[in-house]
Amino acid sequence: ILAMQGVLVISGFGLLFLCFFGQQLYGWWTHNELDVPNLVWFIFMLGIPLNALWWTAGTVFRAVNKPTRFSVFGFIASIIATFISWCLSYPFGLAGAAIGFVAMDFIMLIMTIPLSNKEISVTSDELFSFNHGIREILKRK
Repeated sequence: ILAMQGVLVISGFGLLFLCFFGQQLYGWWTHNELDVPNLVWFIFMLGIPLNALWWTAGTVFRAVNKPTRFSVFGFIASIIATFISWCLSYPFGLAGAAIGFVAMDFIMLIMTIPLSNKEISVTSDELFSFNHGIREILKRK
């Protein structure tokens, strides 16, 4: 629980930092060779907390020695996200591809969180209740 809450907070800070300074850093890093439109940049930024959450939830499947589920989830999500990117790239260009990219993270999130919670006997309310995480830390001391 605490790991998920920590990831959520850290990814939130990363999201804010990259929303404000990311394009300038990206331009510096690529020597302004690639210009990413603002809309595309912000669509990609939406994927940061989603990716951080499903990736952390995925560690549960490795911990309980059930990596097959996680692999199947990834395979299914990648097929759906690729199809979404393909469908949206023609009418919306790079923004459509970015939506497909974020769709992958969203699909993985909605597939991994409920099953990882079930594996560790945690409800979604407990997972995202910061009071619960603080109580758990205080119990351990």
